[in-house]
Amino acid sequence: MSKGFMDRILTWVHKCCPSETYMALVRMLLEGDKAATKNLTLELRTLITRIVMYQAFSTTAWNLWTRCFELIKLKRKDLTIDPSEVNMAFGKYLYNEPLSTKDLHARFEVFLSNRKGWQRKVDKGLKEADLHSNRYKVYPQPDMPGCDCFFWMLLWLALLERIHYNGELEPDDFIFPAIGSNGIVHRGEHISHDAVQAWIDEATTGAGIP
Repeated sequence: MSKGFMDRILTWVHKCCPSETYMALVRMLLEGDKAATKNLTLELRTLITRIVMYQAFSTTAWNLWTRCFELIKLKRKDLTIDPSEVNMAFGKYLYNEPLSTKDLHARFEVFLSNRKGWQRKVDKGLKEADLHSNRYKVYPQPDMPGCDCFFWMLLWLALLERIHYNGELEPDDFIFPAIGSNGIVHRGEHISHDAVQAWIDEATTGAGIP
């Protein structure tokens, strides 16, 4: 999918749910404001969950150029995130502040343990340098909001931990868990390929992408 199409989907997303709605919610959650969920209806919680999860999934797939079946199995242990490195930059996103040059060098890492063919390379005994092809460093892309995996992934993790789990993810928790029709996240079960495809179809149709 092209950058232009990703931008069109983000425009559609913001028609469904203005950015300030989910940004304000995450700001309050991170500040420990107990009123954050007081007026949060199940309908709105489900909408925000689906939108932010979709954006996190799609921008990760776009940046890592990975297949759906590889990404749905991503777990928390596959992410290396140093809060001291990413929190300053992420906070500036949340408060609509410009990122400094230092902020733009913040990063987290993703290990695609389910990358097709990776285990075959290990079995063949390829040198270590060749096995780094499924490890990715993700940096801020504030000038590309529709493709900014750094922002959307950290936003999604903040929502998942504070709205659905009330605590940090365990190493074997899926980053993209299954979500029931009632908006309840099923911990221990990853989202299905069919569910992701349905979200893609909904997003491309809503954005007017042929």
